[in-house]
Parts: sequence; structure tokens; C-alpha cells
Amino acid sequence: MSELNNNHQKFLEHLDNSSDAVFICAKYFYKKGIPVEIQPMTKADKHEDWKDHKDNGDLFIRQRIEVKNVSVDFTCAADWKYKDQFIVCAKHSWDKAHPKPYAYMIVNKSKSHMAIVYGKTKKYWDINYRTDSRYTGVNQEFYFCPIDKVIWKEL
Repeated sequence: MSELNNNHQKFLEHLDNSSDAVFICAKYFYKKGIPVEIQPMTKADKHEDWKDHKDNGDLFIRQRIEVKNVSVDFTCAADWKYKDQFIVCAKHSWDKAHPKPYAYMIVNKSKSHMAIVYGKTKKYWDINYRTDSRYTGVNQEFYFCPIDKVIWKEL
């Protein structure tokens, strides 16, 4: 058996052995209530055909994205009206969310720009009471992200 064929057989064995880990990781997401998609495995009979069997990943999980459209225009941190903080969401909406949002995408009034706040920045967020100007007499807690943790994008 040639060295190339021998290595191909070893690769196929390693591929078979890796499937247990893929299913263990899929179960991890499943138990957390996160939808998970396991990608199929195909194997090349011979090394020369490997390109027809390469995978595009092992697992896919859907990420929760919260989208908001605000009534103010902005393009970047410099013209955001609250210079040091960015309102992410009402505190209760994050606290009760399952799964937690991967990101918040906040679109400006003219829909020309957006701000992105990733859920991984949660450790930097502050809590403040604010009047929700969309409603009469509604004061509630909101999460605020430091402005330097916000990503600004043109649409």
C-alpha cells in the first residue's frame, strides 16, 4: 500500500473517530435549547477524490439577532446623541431571552447606518432607568453598552 493510500486510510479512521465528538457537541447545544444542525459526512474511497468530499463544517447553530429601528439618525459614535453609552435593550428583554441574542442590530431612522452590539459585550453593560419615549408614563431599566464596544456600519 502506498504512503498516500496509507495516509488516506488513517484519515478515514480519524474522521470516523471524530463523529462522537461532533454528536457530543451537538448534544451540548441541544441541552441548552439551541437548535443545532449536524452536517453530513461523506468519505472519498480514494485520496484523489477528497475534494468531492470536503465538508463545510461540522455543526451549524442559528444565532438569535434582535433588530431595532430607532427614531434618530446616526452614522457613527461621533454623532450618537448619548456620547458615552448606547441603549441596547430593556433589561427584562435580555434577562428573559432564551437563547440570549448573539447581537443587536440597531438601524438608524433613515436606514442608512446601523450599530451592532454583540451579546459577548454584556459584561461591560450598565443598567439605568429611562423613560421609554414611545409610551406614556413608562419608566424601566435598560441595558447600556459603552460606546467603544459598539460597531458602526453603513448599509
